[in-house]
Amino acid sequence: MKKTWTIRVRIANKTPIRTYSNGDGQLFSCSLIDETSEIRATGFGNDCNRLEPILIVGNIYYITQAQIKYANKQFNTLNNEFEMTFNNDTIIEPCLDNIPSIPMQRLHFISINQIQDIETNSFIDVIGIVMNYTKRDILILDRTGQIPVTLWYRIVRKNSNKTKGKLSIENIFQAENFQPSATRAVIMLKGVCVKDFNGGIYKYNYTKKQNKILSVSKDRTLSVLASTQLQIDPDLPIAHELRKWYLEEGMNIDMIDLTIQSNKHENISWKTFNQVAEYELNMPSAGNGEIFRIKAVCTFVRHDPVYKACTRYDCKKKLQDNNDGTYYCSKCDLNYEDFKLLYMTSILLSDSTGYQWVSFFEKESEILFGCPPEQFPYGKSKDHEDKAYQKVMSICGQEKMFLIRVKSNRYNNHDRLQFTCVGIESIDARLMCRLYIEDIGRMSCILLD
Repeated sequence: MKKTWTIRVRIANKTPIRTYSNGDGQLFSCSLIDETSEIRATGFGNDCNRLEPILIVGNIYYITQAQIKYANKQFNTLNNEFEMTFNNDTIIEPCLDNIPSIPMQRLHFISINQIQDIETNSFIDVIGIVMNYTKRDILILDRTGQIPVTLWYRIVRKNSNKTKGKLSIENIFQAENFQPSATRAVIMLKGVCVKDFNGGIYKYNYTKKQNKILSVSKDRTLSVLASTQLQIDPDLPIAHELRKWYLEEGMNIDMIDLTIQSNKHENISWKTFNQVAEYELNMPSAGNGEIFRIKAVCTFVRHDPVYKACTRYDCKKKLQDNNDGTYYCSKCDLNYEDFKLLYMTSILLSDSTGYQWVSFFEKESEILFGCPPEQFPYGKSKDHEDKAYQKVMSICGQEKMFLIRVKSNRYNNHDRLQFTCVGIESIDARLMCRLYIEDIGRMSCILLD
């Protein structure tokens, strides 16, 4: 005999209907809240078409029967080890009574200074002031610090069109009728993913009237996924308090820079490749390595800078072409009909004392080539190859200030140094003059001795 159960829940969030399996199937998901917890529910196929129109965000319903299973954390960001799937036996009826004890949302906000202690790939709720934004990145601020937020997930522009692209921050702000030039917005992110930040350094510089220093997040970033709930200027007490703090105190903060701080940071030393080669003998084999800055020229690009990668948000594995319109990811052990393009290349950097092969990944390659990987000429046609060659050659001869992380790795029972670019800046003439003067001063002392 089948056991029957009924829950009384509020619809906290609902996704639009999406297609899968090459456009043949449909699904939607929603977040269900009661007085005790929150759970994600999904409807597929006929159940999607039958139940999605019934459910209205904010309303309360009685739901009877559904399949309960362990949550797939690839798609489920809620703090619940289980999730629900609607089926033919599922019955949904509206609850006509207003139940104040069932909240509209269940939020557990983490302050920015606590994020550095949270494990990567964890999902959290965060709220902050938007200090700056580009096409895919936001810098948010709260009372305790600041942290970058990146939008990575892909969207289908039209159901009948396979063309996919990145959803831009500008589109979100336009949809929320937010004018960034008018005022600083409060942004709420529910179910945002914690990631490692590769070498970035963010900090506050207070005016002379301020005598306190806030904590900063130096090794974490946040990634907005398809399942992340995002809201501009939410009507929440914590949002109003944050806005009041910013207007009374936070707006006096003088942001040194809204991007990666590299060669302006006093603790990062300036080196030449000759000095790095001499330092190699004493390079520590443990830890995250060391970072130095160097003024160098891009001399040669080793191979095509873009590759077809797995579409999972937490996987960047290069895909194998099955030659049947699908691609295989050996890390996930899955076949995909789609792929995402990512940057990964090695570039020979040289200065007046030597040269070194350096690895470049997404953000640094995008800065160097001046376009996202989706816009880089990619393909086997003669036209694509010519355009790709021109793009690669356009960076050869460029002189920049590079922030390089050097780390000792063990490979085939041999220690070797791995060089990775973690930041790029235009050359600051004033900084270079100061560095040269310091070098001249040190050389003068040596000669006098």
